[in-house]
Amino acid sequence: MVLFQIYWSKIPNHEERGIFGDQLGAINALFSGLALEGIIITIFIKMRSDLISLHSLYILRRIGFHDRSKITFSIMKKDTEYELLTQSIYQLLLSKESFNTINVEHDVKLKGISNVKHQIDVYWEFQLADIPHKVAIECKNYKSRISLGRIRDFHSVIKDVGNIYGIMVTKVGYQKGVKEYAKQYGIGLKLLRNPIEEDWDGRLKKVEFNITIVIPKIKKTNINIDQEWVKINIDKEKWNTQIKINKLANEVWILDRNGNQLKNFHQLESKVPNSGKTEFGLKHTYEFSDNYMFISPIGLVKIKSISYDYDVLTGESGALVIDAQEIVDKVLKDVLSNDIKFIFKEDRINQLRDDKP
Repeated sequence: MVLFQIYWSKIPNHEERGIFGDQLGAINALFSGLALEGIIITIFIKMRSDLISLHSLYILRRIGFHDRSKITFSIMKKDTEYELLTQSIYQLLLSKESFNTINVEHDVKLKGISNVKHQIDVYWEFQLADIPHKVAIECKNYKSRISLGRIRDFHSVIKDVGNIYGIMVTKVGYQKGVKEYAKQYGIGLKLLRNPIEEDWDGRLKKVEFNITIVIPKIKKTNINIDQEWVKINIDKEKWNTQIKINKLANEVWILDRNGNQLKNFHQLESKVPNSGKTEFGLKHTYEFSDNYMFISPIGLVKIKSISYDYDVLTGESGALVIDAQEIVDKVLKDVLSNDIKFIFKEDRINQLRDDKP
């Protein structure tokens, strides 16, 4: 502007100044056009931004979210569910290791040396030989690997709390440098997730049995009493050679000389020899040296043998497949040692049943 005024003062008359002013008209028009174009571009960018926002809102409403607060709530809910899962898994593991009195807590506030309160996702403590033990778990329900910065943040928390063992739990894994950092400062690294194929490397995953139902059908039972023993030990008036026993097979026992139960007749019948095929007219005898039966009203009576006449019946063969993938609910893997604990569905079901009021 100053240069323009100096140059203007050097023009001698109004006619030449008018010619000079006309020359500036093109420049003025150029800058006016550029200004107008800038306004148009700004309006276009704003419209495009609004359209994107409207489209995003439309998509979110289609999938059930009507405002941003619900999106945040949904993410927080999934994080909380993962924390509660971690809590229940560790409660189950501690109970299996006979630490039934330890209460694993969720969402605990602990004050550090700095007097700052820290939020702990999962926490438990116990006394062993009058020495307190405390464990804090940081849960990260991430779809990506945990960064070194996250483990540093967690380390600063447990360092401020003091005298506490820290464990970080996530689903996917950890970035480069996290393992080395965790080893250096004694922090546990875990993966808690659904089982995947690589978890079964070096382990038996599937077992298949070919099963045929074999049923011995007892047609006749012969009990051979030791007659010489009877003559010496039983009053003739009590003895009746036609003995009838009106009991079920699992209620009639073979005894030792002191009356202790050894095997019942059902166990003897189920163990008669068979080839696994349908057979008829078979016989088998169990021999005894110093065994007895209790026969009312006589008492203990010594037996020499029991013989069976029987047939063997078989059903159709069928395959029984046990797939570990179907009975395992979750996997808890130690990233530093590669040890794996399989959490079985049945244990989880029993735990949930026991937790019900």
